[in-house]
Amino acid sequence: MLTKWMFARAHASAEKISSNVLARADISANAPADLRDEMPHFLASGDGTRPGTLLVASDVGIGRASPLAALCVLFPGAALVSAAFTGGLFSLFLLAIYGVMVYLYYTGFVSRKVAVLQSLIYAGDGEFARAIAREVKTRHEQCERAALDKSDFFELGKSTSQVGGFLGADRGRGVGLTLNDLSTHLFVFGATGTGKTSGALRPLAQWYAQRRGGMLVMDGKGDLPREFDGVLPGFKLLVPGRDAVDLLAGLEPHDVVAALSAAANVGDSDESFWSRSASDLLYNASVVCFAAAENRALNLSFALSNIAKILENGKFRAEVCLSLAKNLDKGDITLQRALTQFASGWDPDKNNTQAGVLATALSLVTGLLRHPALCNWASPDADANLISVADVLKGKRYGLDVPEYRYGAAAAAVTNLLRAQVYKAAQLRGSKSWNSDATHCLILIDEAAISLGTLEQQMLPVARSLGISFACATQ
Repeated sequence: MLTKWMFARAHASAEKISSNVLARADISANAPADLRDEMPHFLASGDGTRPGTLLVASDVGIGRASPLAALCVLFPGAALVSAAFTGGLFSLFLLAIYGVMVYLYYTGFVSRKVAVLQSLIYAGDGEFARAIAREVKTRHEQCERAALDKSDFFELGKSTSQVGGFLGADRGRGVGLTLNDLSTHLFVFGATGTGKTSGALRPLAQWYAQRRGGMLVMDGKGDLPREFDGVLPGFKLLVPGRDAVDLLAGLEPHDVVAALSAAANVGDSDESFWSRSASDLLYNASVVCFAAAENRALNLSFALSNIAKILENGKFRAEVCLSLAKNLDKGDITLQRALTQFASGWDPDKNNTQAGVLATALSLVTGLLRHPALCNWASPDADANLISVADVLKGKRYGLDVPEYRYGAAAAAVTNLLRAQVYKAAQLRGSKSWNSDATHCLILIDEAAISLGTLEQQMLPVARSLGISFACATQ
């Protein structure tokens, strides 16, 4: 009876320590379901005491492999042997000592488990414990913000975490995001075949299409936009050679040069004489073409085919420049600079250096003109019912069927120009006091390593305030 009572006392004491130490205190009462993790995030006593204060140094040395554990096993045998020689009195004494040792062993064994974790994880001057406290505070704030978010929740899947806590959600708990969460963008990383498209982008697009806003879908390989054609409500696949699209709609000369340069991996910091000179030449030709379109000179439209013609056809270029010079606004310094370059000794037929610069500039444009299917996008018919990709900001849903394997380097130029239209329109909309009541837009990019570039680097930091969310997947 004495031994049984001591075992019960030891067990109750151990349970009290264990339950107190292992109890978590970081779940807010109003936490949404996906944040209500049940696995403990950390070891800390319910009253705020660090676990180390509940232990003594000897606890670490007590356990199944300790000398005390061996004695606990040997003592019953010693008691039986002594009973045979002493009539049982001394054996009762030994059994009493045995009960005390069992009590110490059992309590020490439970405490030892806590002590080992304490020594491994929370050793030191308490800085980690303070970090835990900060994490708890942050988690409470997260739960409070999440509780205020009443937008729809999209479950990406179930957590497969083996550890929970700091390193992941509880195993089997739903993991996802709300429409408001999506405003800070979603990036999915994984090797081929891990379900980036089937497990994240595809179901996200289907879920989003049932709820709100416009959508632009791009894929470096072209597969995802074609999958959505005829499946997503209101979705239209834009195919070169079939649909009428204006590549430069809403863009200005500097937007065109930035998009084409990015497609050719020519950045602002590129110090190459040829790259820098070619970008300047392309910009001046674009300025001349843009001005001619605005002034309706020679019935010229702002199109890539006309920019290329200004670059390579000296007679046509001189005719356009002369027409603009007659009605030149003295305050238009940009146009004056462009006209000056073409009027003052620009003759690539006689100057090898100028010929090299011209060839480099043309290489940024003519790739789009070599493919028959892209020609009607590079030189759109003004009377055609042209599609504006920027209308995704008005609720339209488009996918670009311009895979790299089919169009080569021109695919990057096309997608850059069309993305630039959306970003430009979003910036203009932002300048008119964008608010949450305006149409939201989701830009979905599969194989993002092929498509993402400097345009997104400039857009991502401000996209949320402009009503654009990105969802991208890459290896």
